[in-house]
Amino acid sequence: MPILRPLVDLVRLAPARPAIAAGLRAGAAAVLPLVASQLLSAELLSYAGMGGFMTALVDKGGAYRTRGAVMAAVVLFGCLASFLGSLAANSLVATLPLAFLWLLGAGLAQAGGAGAASAGTLTAIILVVALARPVDSVEAALASAAAVAAGGLAAMAMALLLWPVRLYRPARFAIARCWDALAEHAQSLADRTPGGEEERARLIHGQRAVVRGHVEEARRILTATRRGRQAESERGERLFALLENADQVLGACIAIDGWLEAAREDELPPIVTALRTLEGSAHAIALLLRTDGVQGRPVPRITETGPAAAPRLLGRLARHLEGAAEAAEGLADARPLRGPAPTLAFPSERRGLGATLRGTIDPRSVILRHALRLALAGTAAAAAVGLLRIEYGYWVTITVVAILQPWTAATIQRGLQRIGGTVLGALIAIAAVAWVDDRLTFAAIVFVLCSASVALLPLNYGVFSVLLTPAFVLLAELGTGDYQLAWIRILDTLVGGAIALVAARLLWPAWEKHRFPEELAAALRSSAGWMRQLGEGDPDSTATERARRQVGIAVLNAEASLQRLLAEAWREDLEPLIALTLYLRRVHATALALFSDRSLPAATRRSIGAGAAVFLEQMADAIAAGLPPAAGDDLPGLEALAGTAQPLAERLVRQLFIVHGAAVRGFAGGAFR
Repeated sequence: MPILRPLVDLVRLAPARPAIAAGLRAGAAAVLPLVASQLLSAELLSYAGMGGFMTALVDKGGAYRTRGAVMAAVVLFGCLASFLGSLAANSLVATLPLAFLWLLGAGLAQAGGAGAASAGTLTAIILVVALARPVDSVEAALASAAAVAAGGLAAMAMALLLWPVRLYRPARFAIARCWDALAEHAQSLADRTPGGEEERARLIHGQRAVVRGHVEEARRILTATRRGRQAESERGERLFALLENADQVLGACIAIDGWLEAAREDELPPIVTALRTLEGSAHAIALLLRTDGVQGRPVPRITETGPAAAPRLLGRLARHLEGAAEAAEGLADARPLRGPAPTLAFPSERRGLGATLRGTIDPRSVILRHALRLALAGTAAAAAVGLLRIEYGYWVTITVVAILQPWTAATIQRGLQRIGGTVLGALIAIAAVAWVDDRLTFAAIVFVLCSASVALLPLNYGVFSVLLTPAFVLLAELGTGDYQLAWIRILDTLVGGAIALVAARLLWPAWEKHRFPEELAAALRSSAGWMRQLGEGDPDSTATERARRQVGIAVLNAEASLQRLLAEAWREDLEPLIALTLYLRRVHATALALFSDRSLPAATRRSIGAGAAVFLEQMADAIAAGLPPAAGDDLPGLEALAGTAQPLAERLVRQLFIVHGAAVRGFAGGAFR
């Protein structure tokens, strides 16, 4: 039943690996102050443990430069939050303006990306805790800030210094994930038969989205690692080559996917053999990347040319796989690559500060509205706590800060997970407090809970909350031995969750149903531009590859928006939208296979590309305007396509009509409302 979906999401584990190393670092950062020092007061130890845990929690991996900057920001602003919060805690008149301004800044930090957003939330939590702990002197406030700094710097040292530091290690592992995902994609393509089942098509296109996501993440990490270096090393050149070849292999797989739909049985064996070779080669390349070339075997090469209808597709695949194999096999000794040094063809786009600020402060900006919602709700919670003198009431405000997200559906889901996790976690805390009687045992419990919570965060936020709650209860109220804290935490979480959910519904609610048409229209326009580029130029040119990458990103954004829409809708009338995004990817595969055929006359190429582009652009304009697309027969963009004798062009027409029909059904069935 659709109503059960949010409840199922509470316990569903994501298809991800536990972050074991990050969990161990976070646990060690939280308990190190408890074990290392017997000289500090319990409250300062709590600040130190909190600073260490928050700093470790913000470490999401990636380039060391990026990780160091984000962790340093948490330490710096965490110190400032504890200092200002401790001083302002004596007066509600000072507390409320400080809370509003800080929470507003934490919300606006969403514009800086995931790392900045996480840092803003975590430092806001430190501020909320400090506002509940008034001090009687500036020296005491400085001591709390110093304790946060000590814990945070210890966490940074463990993450960036004591753990093995190899400059390109994060990039190597990120690119290895690209090749592992390519291996799984090649396996699915090889197992596929012409006209395969719809479920298999969903799997293949879902894998393609995963590969694209890994490529973009690796591109960000590698660019951040490279930024600021005066000269490139041979190892860096090889990693650039491996990343770009992974992107090119993905393009070749997309084209092969489109060609396979029309392939005859006698044409399949050479293609399947090549895909099996790619599967083994990709796994071998991933292993060489993870071991820096020390372990592994020679990478298998593709040698067969395949049937006459697809020699160019296999040649393209073999060429890029050969380049990747040569780059991977020389990682250990970092031999210079043959030929000119590779460069990143499409460096990560970086918006200027001015453009980012203008987009953020726009009254229609989701981030600005989220920041105002967070500031108002958090300040209201702090005011209620102060006026009503709620015991340990800062947990109310922390719950508001932790639950509120830019999107309403995400806030509702996070609220359910937070509340459910807190209730279960508080019961664990009651049992722990009942028998803890010394600091070392206390530290061991906190270490286990912190480590497990961070390790399991990629799998499910609800599980993270279950384990984090007792850890935070024990850490925040160090040594009180009061089991009533857990019950108070449950009550405060319920109050904070109610405030957050009410704020999400009343203060500028951001529903995905309003945003999805924009994202879908952007994906259609991006696809139209790529189609026109394919018709006018070489499918292997830099401009066309850039357009293909932009199409992949745009479709990823649309699919992510659709997933948020599914989470907020909890209804069963969204099937047309799922079919639309699925067949849009199939259109891309067919188009790439069609335009990869160099025997296609130039005039026909231009005609097909322009016709498909006009068709997609008119669909995009209608959807963006909130109107159903015009009848397919009334769209002039299809006239050029319908008159061709190319089988792939005819299939492209059919798939475009399926996309069009899905959009029409979506408007008729209310999926776009």
